[in-house]
Amino acid sequence: GLALGSAGLLLRAPPQSAGAAAPAPAPYDAFAEGYDSLDSGAAAEAFGVEKLRQRVIGGLARGRVLEFAAGTGLNLRYYRPQEVSTLDAFDLSEGMLEVAKRRVAAGEAGGMDVRLRVADATRTGYPSDAFDSVVDTFSMCVFDDPVAVLREMKRVVRPGGKVVLLEHSRSDNGLLGAYQDVTAEPVKAMGKGCSWNQDVVRLAAEAGLGAPEIQERYNMGTFSVLTFVKPIAAAAAS
Repeated sequence: GLALGSAGLLLRAPPQSAGAAAPAPAPYDAFAEGYDSLDSGAAAEAFGVEKLRQRVIGGLARGRVLEFAAGTGLNLRYYRPQEVSTLDAFDLSEGMLEVAKRRVAAGEAGGMDVRLRVADATRTGYPSDAFDSVVDTFSMCVFDDPVAVLREMKRVVRPGGKVVLLEHSRSDNGLLGAYQDVTAEPVKAMGKGCSWNQDVVRLAAEAGLGAPEIQERYNMGTFSVLTFVKPIAAAAAS
């Protein structure tokens, strides 16, 4: 469900990724069949989540794409087959991926051949420098070690390629940011482990991704769209 009331004063579980990979897959396996009712529909639409997914997936994902924490495949319908040459996606939860496979079979990926597999976001097993775009939506907040995940994103994206993120973030509105800090622990407990007050830009810098090429804030600064370009010189170091 949604975290933010219209003034940021309603404490609810925040919208998660398209199936965010948690530290252990079992909880997500248990509610995979009902997961979409939490993260799509009227509530998500009211907060503009569907439009943001379209902005990030349809507007920014290009070429050879890898989606982190793809879960039930909520993002599949937003990819543009004419812009995406290959689409790989993974999640830690087998149960979530079973739902995603049904989506692919039903044509929600626009006829694209989507390669789905179980993997850990810190050690995906994909080759280095293999993708033009690496995508994640609303997952960073649940990873135990988000910096390690961002480093893995940097490793698998090619030099000159883009890491594309749609994430919960600490608001740049002082009062709302302070509210997020105060409520971070109860929200984490209620929201499947989501730390909704992360400074994603700082985490990305710590992972070696540098400054964002694009940084857009939505919902009073609590959602961020970010892109990072892997430097050409980073190829040897990744």
